[in-house]
Order: sequence, then C-alpha cells, then structure tokens
Amino acid sequence: MRRKIFPVIVTIFIILIHFFLTAEQKAKTGEESKRQFRRSFFWAEKDLFDARILLHEKDKIRLTRKQQQKAEKMMLVYEESTIKNSAEIKILEIKFASYLESGNSDRDEIAKLIKEISKRKTECIIKYMHYLLDLKEMLSGEQIEKLKEIHVKVKQHVEKGKRDSRR
Repeated sequence: MRRKIFPVIVTIFIILIHFFLTAEQKAKTGEESKRQFRRSFFWAEKDLFDARILLHEKDKIRLTRKQQQKAEKMMLVYEESTIKNSAEIKILEIKFASYLESGNSDRDEIAKLIKEISKRKTECIIKYMHYLLDLKEMLSGEQIEKLKEIHVKVKQHVEKGKRDSRR
C-alpha cells in the first residue's frame, strides 16, 4: 500500500509546485507588462515611441516592410543589451549588499560600488533614449503625426478607465 501512495503524493506535490511557480511567473510578467506600458506611455507624451508600439500599429501608420524589419532588429538589439546590463547591475547590487552584510565599512569601497551601479543604470537610460530617438528618425512626419493621434485616443481611453474605476 505504501508503495502505491508515495508516487501519488509525490506527483501531487510536483503538480502543486508547478502550479504555484506558474502563477508567480504570470504575476511577474503582468507587472512587467504594466511597467513597460507606463514607460512607453510616458515617452509617447514626448513623441517618442517604442518599437512595440510601431509594430502593433504598423498598418495604421503604414510602416513599410523595411521599417518593420529595422524596428524589429533595433528592438531585439536593445532588449538583448538590456537583459545583459540588468544582469550585470543585479550582480553589482548583490556584491554591494554582501559587502555591507560582511560588516566592512570602507567608505571608498562603498562609494566605488555605488558609483559603478549608478553608472550602469545611467548607461541603460542613455541606451533607451538612443533607441527611441533612432526609431523616431526612421519614421516620416506623417507616421509620427498618426502615432500622436493614436496616443491621444489611448490616453483618453486610459483616463476614462480611471474615471470609471473611481465610481
């Protein structure tokens, strides 16, 4: 009897772990999507549009095949760079936390670590701005105007949703 129950219990345990890990990953993905939307929305106010927006609205703004390919390539290069830089920043943050936990308090070393983390984060922001500006440069004036119109409609929709949710 024990030999039959043990595999069943292990199987149920594995299924539960898988369920909880999947649910946690979906929550993180949802939060990341919201953060990307807010960031894209912010920059769209300044007439700078992420490649995801360009590709999503490609028919409405009449994006050419060449522009689509260029936007896709730029997005992939940017995302690859971001993933790499984020990992390096996380490692530096772990080193910094570990240094502080060790009880060391060398002010120069602390300043050095903080400056390196700040430098890497600043580089990420600069790369993002270059990415957005490069995308804008490849668009025609008509495409930018159409994106502005789309952004106004999205903004109105978001504001309406906020008003409705307060009721």
